[in-house]
Amino acid sequence: MHLESGLLAAQSAFPLRVGGSSSPETIDKKDLTQNTDSSPGVAPLHGIKKPRYARAGLPSSEAKGLPSGFQKFGIMRILHTLIFLTTLSIAAAILSCNEPVQRSDNQSEPPAATFFWFKGNLHTHTLWSDGDAAPEVSVDWYRRNGYHFLTLSDHNILLQGERWLRVSKIETPMKDLGATFITSEKLDALSAQFGADWVVLRENDGDFEMRLKTLPELKAHFEVPGKFILIRGEEITDRYKTFPVHVNATNLNTLIMPQGGNSTYEVMQNNIDAVQKQAVETGRSMFAHVNHPNFGWGIVAEDLIWLQGDRFFEVYNGHPGVKNWGDDAHPGTDRMWDIVLSMRLKLNRHPVFGIAVDDTHHYHEQRVGKANAGRGWVMVKATALEPELIVEAMERGDFYATTGVLLKNIKMTSDALHIEIQTVSGVTYRTQFIGTPRNFDDSSQPVLNKSGNPAHITRTYSDDIGQIFLETTDNPAIYRFKGDELYIRAKIISDRAHPNPFAKGDVEVAWTQPVGKSVQKFKVQEELAK
Repeated sequence: MHLESGLLAAQSAFPLRVGGSSSPETIDKKDLTQNTDSSPGVAPLHGIKKPRYARAGLPSSEAKGLPSGFQKFGIMRILHTLIFLTTLSIAAAILSCNEPVQRSDNQSEPPAATFFWFKGNLHTHTLWSDGDAAPEVSVDWYRRNGYHFLTLSDHNILLQGERWLRVSKIETPMKDLGATFITSEKLDALSAQFGADWVVLRENDGDFEMRLKTLPELKAHFEVPGKFILIRGEEITDRYKTFPVHVNATNLNTLIMPQGGNSTYEVMQNNIDAVQKQAVETGRSMFAHVNHPNFGWGIVAEDLIWLQGDRFFEVYNGHPGVKNWGDDAHPGTDRMWDIVLSMRLKLNRHPVFGIAVDDTHHYHEQRVGKANAGRGWVMVKATALEPELIVEAMERGDFYATTGVLLKNIKMTSDALHIEIQTVSGVTYRTQFIGTPRNFDDSSQPVLNKSGNPAHITRTYSDDIGQIFLETTDNPAIYRFKGDELYIRAKIISDRAHPNPFAKGDVEVAWTQPVGKSVQKFKVQEELAK
């Protein structure tokens, strides 16, 4: 586990230094030999059918004919493992000698890595698609409010090339996902905020038009090395029939158009495959994450259980229409996360990490019912503020999600998980340690529609999944492993009302990533594969 120690500066434009790493959990060798894909050696899940790609016994990348680089991963892992075992054998031979190995006088221990906490939002919209403000308004807000990185993820478009908006005297309804105008009032505000020379206008058929700023222009104006960066992104906006399926791509190189498919699962898998394909072809560190699963009730837990190549989903999204908390028929995102974690780990698949985002659309009116900035973000622990290092840290799970609760320290030792909260005077905090036992009941039942057929709704699962193993008001909050947990994650709940909530009555919360023996072995496998 890499999230150990150090102070957080969530509201500061300067990252804070964090200490070195703690010892990982002890992992049995037999756990490292298990296949990461489902196989005859893995017990089937009761009542859940694999989607088409998984039923064929192939990773979706192979089913879709992706580059051979994907097929080399297994071979490379074997080679690295053989090298690792050979190294162990040599080390054992050296240690068996009578003469101890001596360190020369001029040798010294390597310095411990220096880590910093960086605050960022990965889901943001502007006038390049369906946001209500120019991109510079968005970037300026986030930089002024203590963020270190920001991804502008407009729908099916990158902030490049020329895009002109008609200047209109009145606000008119936006069509589809693309803005076509900017009001004269907003234009005047831009000139006042950034200077008259900043705004570029032209006349076209008797109307004035304004050119939107591109990502390179925004980077040149706003970025400060080590303090604030912009990361290229896109919301790949797709659907299956009436169900929306949206996937964000972070730090991508070129535009990825929606890939389509014959089910919500296939649409999602095809788009994630496209991100993976670009990563392999370019050698660039990037990742996809699944957006707001309950938006339009588009994505069910079973889609995420079988999904390959994705490690992230939005456990919190600040848009008022995404139904984070579910309803009587649909589970909330917290419950979905536990279902997905439990089933994926049972199948020996990589865990999914939970992120919090704004999904900002509205910058000019701040209230419940608007998709405003500052509702949810991630705190990432990395060695430097660079896009690739942010991506790699998140892929390791070196981050937490929050809507306002800040953490001083997250530390995992071989026998316990420690959470230290950065408290605010007069605020009470409850830490819930949530998990699923290894030998849990994995049975489930479909939710039926009015015709008596299975509905496109997450199945009903056992209460074994997502139990609160411990709830405490202690700070630091400590959970001592009992050895029978499939995973443990922490949810820290304050009694302080969110200043601009997703929904009325919301309080500030933080979520840490799942840990435990079943999770840690994936990190060891990844280190061996490097």
